[in-house]
Amino acid sequence: MFTASKHSTALILLFLVTAIPTTTTSTTNASTTSVTSTTMSATSTNPNVTITVDSFPEGAELVTVNGNPIATPTVFSWQPGSVHTLLAVSSLSCGTSCQFVFQSWSDGGGRTHNITVPNLSTTYIAVYQQQYLLTIRSNTGGTAAPPTGWQNANAVVPILATPKSGFTFVSWNGSTFVSWTGAGSGSFSGTSPSASVTMNGPITENATFAPVTNETVTTTSTHTASNTTTQSNTEEITITSTPTSQRIISVDGTSITTPQTFTWTIGTTHVLYAPPNAPCLNPDGSVNRSCRFVFQNWFAQSSQFVNSSSFIYMVPSWSESVVANYQQQHSPDFALSVAPSTASLPRDDFVGSTVLTLNLTSISGWQGGVQFTTSQLPAGVTLSYMPVAYSFDTPSASWNVEVNIAASAQAGSYQIQITATSGSLTHTASITVQVPGSTVRNLM
Repeated sequence: MFTASKHSTALILLFLVTAIPTTTTSTTNASTTSVTSTTMSATSTNPNVTITVDSFPEGAELVTVNGNPIATPTVFSWQPGSVHTLLAVSSLSCGTSCQFVFQSWSDGGGRTHNITVPNLSTTYIAVYQQQYLLTIRSNTGGTAAPPTGWQNANAVVPILATPKSGFTFVSWNGSTFVSWTGAGSGSFSGTSPSASVTMNGPITENATFAPVTNETVTTTSTHTASNTTTQSNTEEITITSTPTSQRIISVDGTSITTPQTFTWTIGTTHVLYAPPNAPCLNPDGSVNRSCRFVFQNWFAQSSQFVNSSSFIYMVPSWSESVVANYQQQHSPDFALSVAPSTASLPRDDFVGSTVLTLNLTSISGWQGGVQFTTSQLPAGVTLSYMPVAYSFDTPSASWNVEVNIAASAQAGSYQIQITATSGSLTHTASITVQVPGSTVRNLM
């Protein structure tokens, strides 16, 4: 049976590698037996290439190749162009209430898919996500959320206990209103019905409820008696975001426009949700696909910073604002510009040339091939040293483009378009060309 450390890193960015040993040793646990992979060769007159089939985590029982189970990593010597079948198991236990669940192959193929051997040495890696079981229990006096289920390792998961009518929440994992008593690494202990757990391992949370009694009412009344003449049992709570938004933030399952103020009873809980990503909008209201807003945290005086996008908020005994903080990020893209934006000859020169600078700038590390085209060039006006194509792998690039005005060009003001295209990305820069003459005509 395959075993793995319970604290394996949950998410790994994997790169294809070409330096492949002919034999590899894989260890499934710091204290378990090593598994030695073998090299399989095909007889062929053509030179073979080295193909490595691997997984994260490594070990046995995760991958089969051509119907045969292997221990990862295993190195094969295969003929280019030959076809082979890779299969990754959907899930595998890594101990009590622990499992690895298949996420993807490094080549983007499905859980079962065929590969055609390329001409270069290549590694194919099956990537798995480690998960732990979160067990949620409660007695008949109320309900507890979320339902029992698997959660990704290291995830922060909010939990909420909601009493039924006539009951009050007593505690998680206790019989009296004393504290939370969590079971498992990352569990939470305390008296609040709303909290969060961190999935460092399997966790069990038990919510205990008790019927509302005269003693409970008396205790509550005694606690608030000195303030009954001056203190209301409700507070105004403003839910907002930076930047403000329309129908992005939701409160108790309903989308709102921020900011919005609610009058809530002290001690009640409400589910606030801010999506991990929100779109940027252009001035006309359309979506700007070159940038996005990324959720950072919730903040309120009563709760301080909460990093989870789903936030179970308990109303304090004062008014406050609860803010969903976002940070603007630009998607990988490029910008095209030209300077100066107007090209003209010196006074009294009717034929000649002038130079402008065409700039290409990377946004958020964008790289790619760019094609340049020009349009709306009037007769007698040409561009020299204009790039046709460019493979962009630097932060910026620029060209000195020469605008030539011939004697045949008619006087006027013209707008030339320079367009740069890379896949679905297209950007245009405009140049206004002033052709001198005794009469200037606007032909834009």
